[in-house]
Amino acid sequence: MYRMLLFILVPTLSVASGLEIKDLTQNFDRFWSENQHLKNSSLVFKKFNHEIVPLFPEFYQNRVLTWKRSGRNPENVFFEKFKNYKEIRKKILLVRSKLPLFLKKAERSFRKEFPALPRDIKVHMIHSLGEMDGGTRVYKGKFFFIFGVDSIAKYHKSMEYERKAPFLHHELFHVYHRSFFQENETLLDGLWAEGLAVRAAHKLNPSASWAALSLDNPKGLIKKCESLRARLNQDVLKRLKSPSRQDYDTYFYGDSTHDWIPKRSGYYLGYQIAKEANASISLSELARYSKQKILKTIQKILKP
Repeated sequence: MYRMLLFILVPTLSVASGLEIKDLTQNFDRFWSENQHLKNSSLVFKKFNHEIVPLFPEFYQNRVLTWKRSGRNPENVFFEKFKNYKEIRKKILLVRSKLPLFLKKAERSFRKEFPALPRDIKVHMIHSLGEMDGGTRVYKGKFFFIFGVDSIAKYHKSMEYERKAPFLHHELFHVYHRSFFQENETLLDGLWAEGLAVRAAHKLNPSASWAALSLDNPKGLIKKCESLRARLNQDVLKRLKSPSRQDYDTYFYGDSTHDWIPKRSGYYLGYQIAKEANASISLSELARYSKQKILKTIQKILKP
């Protein structure tokens, strides 16, 4: 009986041709509402594993595993986020009410420029426990398109469509790009995939600010990157010759601790690479480049 209730509370919303949204946000909201009075972190975590994790085990099991690998106690981390839910609940509910309609509108305009966008797109709209505002993930070989309402509520200042469109177009481009390019967490893949996504978002929203394009994040990033541009280009070329997993973390993670490379500088450098490449070649063609061709293109653009 209880499992049936959970199933009923997980609606699938078809908001556009080919766009299907599985909304799990109301399940988390109900879970919080029913258990917010509890003070026992072990009990709350146990109920979370019983009621919420089964709704999207690929994501939530991975989230808990990530906490464990970082040396944190999953029970304590979750309970802290559970308690903090109240602070952003009002905005989370606002995001939940608007996001499906925004996605429908963004998908429609995106398809006009990129008609090869897959027709069968499944979206998970969830409380991501601080993991993400939006993006793609692959768990055990299976692809997922996810939007985290909690991170959108916490970090996005505006919920007006014009401010959200670049963000949505960026993420839709990743879904589109995946049909031709299998991205891994390497510096080469990150520069190309993120650079093209930002470029696509900018072309679809030419008046968008750097902030709306998520390029000036953290604030002052563009200025820092420009002041270090020659050094960054040289460093990227060097790393591409002998790539390591750490390269991606250094250039794309917001928690990078590198002594001189700015956090998330890979997004800005990738955009500049994509912009130069796009001056003579369409984004649709660039999206179909092989990794060998991508490497040659990046090396040519960054070479002094």
